Amino acid sequence: MDEQNDFGDLSDMLDRFEGQIDRDAETSDVIGGSETVGSQDEPQAEKKTRLTVDLTQTQFKEITSFFSADPNGLFQDSDYYRKLLENGGTEAAALHKNLNAFVKATDSQEKTMYRGKVISAFWNFLENHIREMILQPTPEREGLIRFGVLNLALMNSDAKLLLSHVILDKENDNPVYYVDEWLKCVAQNQIGASAGDETKTVNANNKNRHLESQIQRVEASIQATVDHAKTKSSQRRELESELERLVTCFLQKKESQSYPGVLFPYDAQQKQLFNQFGMLMQKAKSIDAELTADMNSLERYRENLKQVKGTLAEAGGSSAVFDEDVMKEEFGIVRQMMKMCVGRQGNHFPIFFSSYFVADKNNLGTRENILRILAKIEDIEPGVFKRPYKREEYRIPPYVIAVPCYGDFGICWEPFEKYNRATSRGRVAVPMYPKNLEFAVLTAVADLRWQTAKEKAAQYWMEEGITGNYYQWAYDNKLKGNLKDYFIRDYVIWITKESHGIQKLDKEVRQIFWRYLPFKQEIKDDLRNRGFAYNELYKKDINRSQSDGY
Repeated sequence: MDEQNDFGDLSDMLDRFEGQIDRDAETSDVIGGSETVGSQDEPQAEKKTRLTVDLTQTQFKEITSFFSADPNGLFQDSDYYRKLLENGGTEAAALHKNLNAFVKATDSQEKTMYRGKVISAFWNFLENHIREMILQPTPEREGLIRFGVLNLALMNSDAKLLLSHVILDKENDNPVYYVDEWLKCVAQNQIGASAGDETKTVNANNKNRHLESQIQRVEASIQATVDHAKTKSSQRRELESELERLVTCFLQKKESQSYPGVLFPYDAQQKQLFNQFGMLMQKAKSIDAELTADMNSLERYRENLKQVKGTLAEAGGSSAVFDEDVMKEEFGIVRQMMKMCVGRQGNHFPIFFSSYFVADKNNLGTRENILRILAKIEDIEPGVFKRPYKREEYRIPPYVIAVPCYGDFGICWEPFEKYNRATSRGRVAVPMYPKNLEFAVLTAVADLRWQTAKEKAAQYWMEEGITGNYYQWAYDNKLKGNLKDYFIRDYVIWITKESHGIQKLDKEVRQIFWRYLPFKQEIKDDLRNRGFAYNELYKKDINRSQSDGY
């Protein structure tokens, strides 16, 4: 396997995760019942065209620069702290007072007390000023929302140097977002709001919630249909280009010199094109039928959407471009994501503090570093982001939110949007300041892998596919605790150890993963020579490929 795909030694992180599983299992029954299904709350009505997924992309764009050569200037101003808190009212005053007391405290109990007060005051300050933080950005506000930097005095020189070289600009088709970027896109309805209890509370008091949910459903259908039509359009362009090339070859005429006006018969190469033309035209006919169906569906959806929006307008529904309520709800959800990344026993301090941070450029959760690791995972397991839709498989990487916290785990909040299970991106969160970024991204991807498979299988998740087979293995072995945690642990081992021929998994789990989470073919070809276990699995692949049930 290529050296660039090698993951570092994650043994320490796996040991910590194993300890967490063991602690959870102590108070749990043997795995047997169904897990809690995620919230199915009604999202707000869309006000702006959503960002779509390019289903024709086969891989992440290559990253040519991981850090900026010039400092970004976020942390150069000596008045950073003052500018950030000025006009912040009583919330800013309370935050300053408690932060000052926390820094100066020498007694451990007193420091712990003020630490808790700082955390509370910090979130209270952000919740009351999040609108201007996002709508009226300044370098100081961007530094706070994106990196959690409140006071430059809490940063040492190494931390300042590292963060000042983070690339701030984002490419439009890039699925990794910093928190400030994410909240703005959600508020503008370029990205749908995440499902959560906060959304349900607001919608429960909205007399137009039924009309808004109708709009959400129709626009989700439009998005899925447009995504599919774009893919078919791309396939048609490629096919037409191939036809043009072949027709040019076919129309080459050779005239007899002995008998002017008489053409020689088609040569062998031209005659071979007869069958190729037939196959290509048959394929073109199939693509055209799908495009016709998509266009007819889009016309129906457009008329339906026009009617529902008209009814909503008559009822006094909102049509604001920037939805502040949705942004506040999403901010609360992002806060929950941060808590989950940190875990119950982790460090929940929300402010950047050099005492809690190791200035390691490879483990800093920047956009570029996260994309680098996602690409490594996909290179090992090519199907990790693929989902079936209309008899084809499409690559749909998730949205990734880089959250400024000291967590060690990445988490999946949603495997896909409620109203567009076909082509919508899932959403995962990755901590920016973990001990090991590779482990954090791997756990997020594993969580996404599990939840996507489970939601797709619906009520049959304990019987079919990867989740059904894994559930049966766990049940047979009388495992206790959260089944998903075991899967995440084993997925990390699968990608980092088993892909190198280091056998760490249970034999049955290895068979399940080999079948449902296969490595790329080059890795399989290499592993077949690394031991009897892999060679037997490789032979089963060959047998399945020769049967109708593969």
